[in-house]
Amino acid sequence: MLRQQRIEPPLRPSITSGLWRVELKTAVIGLTVYTVAVAVMGWIFTGVAPAIWLTIWLTVMALPPVIGATAAARTALHGISEAELARIWFPLSFVARLLMIVGGTASVWILMPSGDASMRMIVIVFDIGFVAMIALVSAERSSSVIATILAVFASAILCLIAYPTPYRWALIAMLALFAGALLLAQTTFRRATVDAMAARAEADQARSALQAALKVVVAERDARTRFIRSAAHDLQQPLQATALFFDQMLQAGDTDSRERSAAGVQRGLRSTRSLVEHMLVHLKLEANMVEARVGVVSVASLFDAVQRDHKPGIQAAGMRMVAVGRHLHVMADPHLLRRLLDNLVSNAVQHSQGERILLGARKMADGVILWVIDDGRGIPESERDLMFTDFVRGTGGPSSGFGLGLPSVRRLAEVLGGTTGLDPRWNSGAGFYVELPTVSPRELDRAMEAAG
Repeated sequence: MLRQQRIEPPLRPSITSGLWRVELKTAVIGLTVYTVAVAVMGWIFTGVAPAIWLTIWLTVMALPPVIGATAAARTALHGISEAELARIWFPLSFVARLLMIVGGTASVWILMPSGDASMRMIVIVFDIGFVAMIALVSAERSSSVIATILAVFASAILCLIAYPTPYRWALIAMLALFAGALLLAQTTFRRATVDAMAARAEADQARSALQAALKVVVAERDARTRFIRSAAHDLQQPLQATALFFDQMLQAGDTDSRERSAAGVQRGLRSTRSLVEHMLVHLKLEANMVEARVGVVSVASLFDAVQRDHKPGIQAAGMRMVAVGRHLHVMADPHLLRRLLDNLVSNAVQHSQGERILLGARKMADGVILWVIDDGRGIPESERDLMFTDFVRGTGGPSSGFGLGLPSVRRLAEVLGGTTGLDPRWNSGAGFYVELPTVSPRELDRAMEAAG
């Protein structure tokens, strides 16, 4: 098993599959030598060992190379996914190891009793090489490798005791020492392999995290660059218009001309102020410098203020606004919530190209949902994923503005402890919603007493 104290859980699947792939590469050479050695042993003991037992033993010993060759061919031709490894090849690998344990242990009792002293030495050499090969090529499932070493060497030692051979005690001591050395070597080798795979997996994970962080940094840098470029461009337009109207006002020869020029100056200054306010609000929201002073907010008074502020712009756009659900109350900061609705209404006026805007409120089980719905052209499917992203402007409406209206709505909703989004059910027009906490009867009573 992987060492739990050394490896983080997210890294274990990749390390396990990596160990299996390393083992498969090294096993190609090992299985080739193994196949040749088994064939030679079969040739040597043909006519010496019992035929039926020799045939069974050769069959068992032939299956692991078949499994290994199939896995190697599959990997070379098509590759093996993590899911396929877990579903097919890990179980087959376990079966191959089990067959090796059975075959290696059985080789002692099938081959050694049938031969003379020299042939028994051949079996001992074969078993030592067989176990050493398994220990060196196995990077995973060290428990099965340990079982193989112990089973084969213990069987060889017991067989030497049961069937006396010259220098058997020296051979037994040598086998015991060699088994201990193999156990230590395999444990050390596997530990080094696991550490290397863990370091590689951690490096890959760190590289992925670094790449993601770099993308965020680049995106933020590009966003600020667009912000500065957009601010320099969009602020120039109303300021230049204001300067032209001011020059016209100075040169005007009659009262009507001066008044028209003065009105143009006022519009230019209002537009400049609006852009600067949007910029400052965005910067404060981005820096988490906006704190909500939550209290009981009457939806009726909120809708009245929004309708009053936007009435000139709505009339100029040839639209009308209606409000429903005015009897409800929400828990919010009245100023931040009003700014949030102002942004949604301004967005509808500038971009919807519709005829009507609906302000609505509806009580839900765990809160109140406020709606700003228009009957205009709607939001194109291609823009929906990015419409709450900073500096992204819609394709309809005027080209002025920083593209911060909807991103500010999202951030204001988060400050208020609510959520906002676009309801996809609206096929004609666009329906934006803001879900906020509702007001309990006790809180409403306290608010009414304080107001009265």
